[in-house]
Amino acid sequence: MAKYGRSWRHCGFRLGLDEGRLIASPNGGGARAAVLVASRAVKEALAATLAEGQGLRLAAVVDLARPRRGEAPDARLRTLAEALEADPRQAAGFRSAVVEAAGSTRFVHLLAESGILADRGLGAVLGQAIGEALLPPVHAPDDARSVLRRVFRRRSDHAWVAAVPTELWARLAAVALGDHDLVADADVATAIRALAVRTSATGLDEEVLSKLAFADGYEAPFLSLPLRVEELLTDRETGAGGRAHFDEAVRTTRSCRAVVAGLRGERHVRGTSLRLTRLTRRMEQELRRLERLLALVHPSDPATRAEAIARLLPELLEAVQVGRSLRRRVGQTIDLLAFQITEHAAAKGAKYLGESTKAYLKLFGAALGGGALVGVFAIFKLFLSKIDLPLAGKAFVYGLNYAVCFSLIYMVGATLATKQPAVTAAALAKGLDGAQSREGALERVADAVVVVWRSQFVSFLGNLLAAFPLAVAIAVGLERAFGVETVDTAGALELLAENHAFDSPALAYAAVAGVFLFGAGLLQGAVDNRVVYTELEARMAGHPRLAFLRGLRPKLAKAVAKHAGGLVGNVVLGFLLGSAGVVGKIFGLPIDIRHIAFASAHVGVAALDAPHLLDLRESLVVLAGVLGIGFVNFLVSFGLTLAVTLKSRRVTAVQFGRLFRMLVGRFLRNPLAWLIPPRRAPSSEGT
Repeated sequence: MAKYGRSWRHCGFRLGLDEGRLIASPNGGGARAAVLVASRAVKEALAATLAEGQGLRLAAVVDLARPRRGEAPDARLRTLAEALEADPRQAAGFRSAVVEAAGSTRFVHLLAESGILADRGLGAVLGQAIGEALLPPVHAPDDARSVLRRVFRRRSDHAWVAAVPTELWARLAAVALGDHDLVADADVATAIRALAVRTSATGLDEEVLSKLAFADGYEAPFLSLPLRVEELLTDRETGAGGRAHFDEAVRTTRSCRAVVAGLRGERHVRGTSLRLTRLTRRMEQELRRLERLLALVHPSDPATRAEAIARLLPELLEAVQVGRSLRRRVGQTIDLLAFQITEHAAAKGAKYLGESTKAYLKLFGAALGGGALVGVFAIFKLFLSKIDLPLAGKAFVYGLNYAVCFSLIYMVGATLATKQPAVTAAALAKGLDGAQSREGALERVADAVVVVWRSQFVSFLGNLLAAFPLAVAIAVGLERAFGVETVDTAGALELLAENHAFDSPALAYAAVAGVFLFGAGLLQGAVDNRVVYTELEARMAGHPRLAFLRGLRPKLAKAVAKHAGGLVGNVVLGFLLGSAGVVGKIFGLPIDIRHIAFASAHVGVAALDAPHLLDLRESLVVLAGVLGIGFVNFLVSFGLTLAVTLKSRRVTAVQFGRLFRMLVGRFLRNPLAWLIPPRRAPSSEGT
């Protein structure tokens, strides 16, 4: 068969066989379109393949249809479909090969389980994935999963199969089906029953029911789903015929999907858990699969059955070939975790997006307040460093200093540059959730990225304009009023060296700080989500042991629910940043942090106490170091959170690349929009 698809490169031309004649076309345009496939040669190869010995005929047809390098995914398959449709004898041979491969095959597990999340906890799923990676499972030879692996012999076949248009697979499925009625296949009916019963049981799970109060009669479709399915299958098995029960089964399935979609849509209000996230995603998969299988038993439309097979084949093949791999299942677990922890970070992050001029100026004022507090606590940090404490004690007091600083910034409504991205990036998820198309979603995300960048610029500016001069003013005031020197010459030299752009690992330490900022932002979202999910406010407000507070009890409950995530996130961030350097010393690791606001304050104090250490060149280098620290803080924290957010919405690498190109194009067209808001804020409506 290889000879029919062979091509040669010679003198800048590609030679191919077309209707038995050699033809030549320049490389480039022809290569991009596809390597030319000979219609007559493919027909002859198909006839030879179908005439081969029993057992491997369908696999040989797939080998013939598999695209060669440089060919379009559907080039050979389209030629095969045209040949089969034009020649009834070959169509009969192809149908015979399909029946031979599927005749004694068991399809239940493939149809009811493959490509659907397992009903297990996180630990059990990962444990099973690791075990199967070390010792892959073996299915019975007549299991459809084994048959699919024998027919599609290359592990990468799922990629080109998915790239082929659905209508082309539907044409081949129509040829393969002929007059065969899939209703007679007991495995299809069993898989339909299994999916209906499992989905019904999950829909009536206690945790799911507790979050479905938003929908009236929400349990009705889940209760009736197995009954409607059984009525349909009984009709078909007894030959009663008619479409009434088919239409009712499809209608009930779609009602269940609407309830699940509503539940997932309410997650911002009612919160979610890892188990609930897994359950609702699994129900979505099961209901989508059930609707596909119901189409296979459509009472009167062979075209619908063929299309259902065409849609099932790519997802089932992918599930069989890579769905149970360690990488795929770890990725699914990360998806679930990311989805859970970004939900309420998104809600909290919206207030940090300065889309209008008014919001931009408000952010600038909040950043000035945050910078002022940083200036004060940066001085505290310098005095704390003079106290003779064991390393563990230093780690604690440094962490406490940062934690109090960040908590005060949060409580007074000020902002800290570089902490916002870990929260605001999660707000980009709304662009993906609200848009009607994936391209429209990416456009909305690109809009939000520009707004976040602009908001960070003004936050950097506000923090620096406040932290630097206030720290210097405090140092001058202490020295003149009390004769207290904040740092001596040796200390000033050390501070300048720590923030040097080239002769210190300041930028690497800034990246460590970015990772901590990212983690704290996600922790804040996770805590806020848990507060809502567990109905903490209502439970505290009704707690009998807090009855002595009387009228203060509901106010306390409201305050705790509102600020729990923010305070936990800021306290944890403070201890992470404050203790990182000391922990690095304890364990002999090159770990420390640099944060732009604290770095600017410390550089200002060092320049004041030892101005002779800085000439113009060194001043510019240190300034570059401080600005570089801020840029790395932002890039790492924002980049990691954006990656997790996009991962939680299952955005592919190709789509991420498209987003990057969108952003580059926007910067080249209007770089000023990345620094100051336009006169009229862009619309946030989805496309």
